[in-house]
Amino acid sequence: MDFQNIFVIKHQYGQKEMHELALISILIFLIPLIFGHLNTLPMQFFVGTTVNFLLVLSAFYLSGWKNLFPILLPSIAAYLTGILFGANTSFLLFFIPFIWLGNFIFVYLNKKISVGENKPYLGTIYSSIVKSFILFIPAVIIVYLKIVPELFLIAMGPMQLITALSGGFLALVFNNFRK
Repeated sequence: MDFQNIFVIKHQYGQKEMHELALISILIFLIPLIFGHLNTLPMQFFVGTTVNFLLVLSAFYLSGWKNLFPILLPSIAAYLTGILFGANTSFLLFFIPFIWLGNFIFVYLNKKISVGENKPYLGTIYSSIVKSFILFIPAVIIVYLKIVPELFLIAMGPMQLITALSGGFLALVFNNFRK
């Protein structure tokens, strides 16, 4: 293989990754916007699972800085549409830094364990638990200080764990079919 062929392969991979970045980023932003006006528990489950599914796909298919868009965009979209909390959406501002941190850790651990160590089920379970704790612990503190309503305890604890596990396992199934 000569240098020209190496450049073509690298260029094609770079284009593919940029297309995946664009698709994942658009979907991870639009899903909360499209379904944000439906504030039911099943819709929270659907949107959360879909977002976590896309976060795991970003861990699988994107490298480096390209994961930032999928990590940051969902909470911005959720805030803009009031997806989870309707009248309480302004309280979501307290959680956005923790959501970003939780998403970052979720993607990082999936990339490290699921991809790097080739232990996809362990990566999904571990990253889901860690993400939910990153969101639940601040929720307990902020609720205890009476800054936000108690409804955030469910949304930032059990719901995060359930949707992270669901989205993670769906991504594993999708990834197996994609291969």
